[in-house]
Order: sequence, then structure tokens, then C-alpha cells
Amino acid sequence: ETKVDLPYFDWLLERFLANDLSVAHLFGKHVHWGYYDEPTAVRLTADEHERAGDRLCEKHFEMAEIRPGMRIVDVGCGFGGTLQCLNDRYEGLDLVGINIDERQIARARKTVTVKPSNRMEFIQGDACALPLADQSVDVLFAVECIFHFPSRETFFSEARRVLKPGGRLIFSDIVPVLLTLPIMIVMSWMDREARGQTWGATGTPYFEGGYYRLGAQQGFKRLSTLDVSKNILPTYDYVARVTREHQIQGHLIQALKWVADVHRYRAAKYLLMSFESS
Repeated sequence: ETKVDLPYFDWLLERFLANDLSVAHLFGKHVHWGYYDEPTAVRLTADEHERAGDRLCEKHFEMAEIRPGMRIVDVGCGFGGTLQCLNDRYEGLDLVGINIDERQIARARKTVTVKPSNRMEFIQGDACALPLADQSVDVLFAVECIFHFPSRETFFSEARRVLKPGGRLIFSDIVPVLLTLPIMIVMSWMDREARGQTWGATGTPYFEGGYYRLGAQQGFKRLSTLDVSKNILPTYDYVARVTREHQIQGHLIQALKWVADVHRYRAAKYLLMSFESS
């Protein structure tokens, strides 16, 4: 079994095994920030929280121009929530989930359903050494996980290798803002213990322009960038309320607050980015 440094997934899987329904409700399908169309007027309910998780996936899908017959791969697929959304919304797709953590793959295989018009499989594998043939993929997603990959450069190279000509790489990341980088550094230092005991190992952050340069170096055409920084924030408020009501404690909540604060103070942007393989 591959060893991975993902303390928050260790905690989540422990809570799932303990049949903690409140934690399963919060993170059993999606382990990302979600997207709220009207972030200042949203009602923080269980239904809205689930819808927000699905909606962030849909924002990625909109960049992909999905059509029947496509082979779509979700790298860092977590518990399979993105593939479940794809299955529920589209027909005629060949869906693949890849994750380095066999435990997450095992849960996805148990919980995600597939309808007869689609095909789906989950594979244990490394984002920087994708277990896929050359030019075999139409769309490659990496939803809020690229910061865990050991090398973004290697991942881009692998994405270029496996994508067909005209195929698309679509991902989301928390990107620091150059002018407010000192604020982010200070906040990072203040909350370093909570973050280290939550996120585990993360790669060096990339600036927005760095991604554009990396894409060009690896033979990608830049398509579009979407800033959804304001649209993710209600998730923290909802998670904080539910964890308080159920007396759930731990570093995860403090680390989530850190992420929310860096967006509130505009020290970072939450970006969705799409590139096309030439």
C-alpha cells in the first residue's frame, strides 16, 4: 500500500469508519470548497452545501465542452464525487478516477454508482506517472488537488503525454497574489502547525503567470481562467457551524479558516484554469 502524507484524509477515513454521519455529510462526496452562485445571499443548509460541491464540479465541466464518446480522467479523484457528477449529468462517457491513496479509491468503488450508458473505473496511481497510454484521453481534470502533486512540471508533462491533440487539461488551485504575498507568508507562519497537521506535504505555490508559462513550455494553449474566490467562502461558514454543533474539533477546522482568510484578505485567488493540448 502506497504511503501518503494526507493527515486530513486519515482523519476523514477514521470518522467514516466510526460512522460519523455529520463528517460523512460534510466530506463524504466532495473534499473541496464548493461554489455558491450568490455567496452573500446563500442559505447555509445541507442541501445548499451539497449543491455547492456539485456546482464547483460543473464549473470545471463547462470548460471541457463534454460530448458523448469522450474519455475523461479525474486525477486526485478523492472519493469519486466529480465522477459521480459526470455520470449523473452526461451519457456515453468513459470515466476514469486516479488517486495515489488506495483507501480513497476503495471508498469510491463502494460508493459511486454508474449508469449503463457510461463506463467507469478507479485506478491507484501517481499524478506524476499517470498509468495511461499516450494520447488516450480527451479531458483531464484535477479538482483542487494539484498542490499535493510532487511536481507541477512533471504533472503537466504527463498531462501533455496522455491527452489527445486538442484534449483539455482543466484544474483548480489556490494561487497567491504577488502584491499580498507578505500577508500570506505571515498568515502561513501563524497557522503552520494546523496546516502541517492537516494538508501534509504540499508543493511550492504557483502564481497565475507561472501556470501560463508552464503551459506554454509544455506545449499547451491557454484557453481560459476563472476566478471564483468569492464563491467558495460560504463553505467555511457552513462547515464551522456544523462542526461546532456536533462538537467536532481538530486541526482541519483551523486550517480551513486559514484558507478562507487568505481569500477574504485577497492574499490568494481560487482559480479554475483550462489548457488545450496541441
